Amino acid sequence: GRLLGPDGQPFANALIQVAYDSPPAGTDAEGRFTLMVPPGREFHMGGVKGRQEFDTDVNKLKIVPGEIKDLGDVHYKEYQ
Repeated sequence: GRLLGPDGQPFANALIQVAYDSPPAGTDAEGRFTLMVPPGREFHMGGVKGRQEFDTDVNKLKIVPGEIKDLGDVHYKEYQ
């Protein structure tokens, strides 16, 4: 996927995570990331950049065994 910041531009150098028991993924200069997600569970995606935590517009992400899913553009949301 690609993470876009509040201004709609790529959000570089952030960490994205879907669950505490899955490894986070860093975003590159273009906001792109690749996550490894355990199959069969629903996830919400959030992250952190520096000390700033944030949410995303990805809710109820579910991956089935063997599936590879391109999330496309993922949008930053203020942490609630």
